[in-house]
Amino acid sequence: MMKNIGKACVGCILFFIFVLPYCAYSQGWPVTKIKSLPDSSFAMVEVKKDRTKLRHFPYKDINGNIDIN
Repeated sequence: MMKNIGKACVGCILFFIFVLPYCAYSQGWPVTKIKSLPDSSFAMVEVKKDRTKLRHFPYKDINGNIDIN
């Protein structure tokens, strides 16, 4: 049991050291750019009960190419 907790702690520490800084310093997209994207540019699109869409994780540009910048 303690070995698993130790592995989880090491995993969390590595996450905070290597992944989190890139998330914190990444440049966000302007709201106008995100609103102009089609649903296919998002990794996940939820449809709520009132039929409104919640779009999450945009990763493709307006032309459908994966945005690596």
